[in-house]
Amino acid sequence: MVEHLGSHASFVDAGSVRPGPTYADWLWLSGYRWNGAIVCGEGDPIPDDTYTPRSLLGRYLHWCFDYICASVPEGIVVSMPRCPESNYD
Repeated sequence: MVEHLGSHASFVDAGSVRPGPTYADWLWLSGYRWNGAIVCGEGDPIPDDTYTPRSLLGRYLHWCFDYICASVPEGIVVSMPRCPESNYD
């Protein structure tokens, strides 16, 4: 199912809309399944009310960013300023 990339259909006026997979669809397309736990391989779709690790959400958001950057119009440059390193010790 293709919906609004990175957003829920209940959001209104959230900016421009790009078609793309929802988080649940991306999990399925990326090979993640439910087999009593989240696994890669055989199983059912992951239930919508399942807590997924933040690392998976991070991978999805990284995919969304790459997808958007790959489709910017000619003449638009996306730059990523480097953040200074921090020492939190």
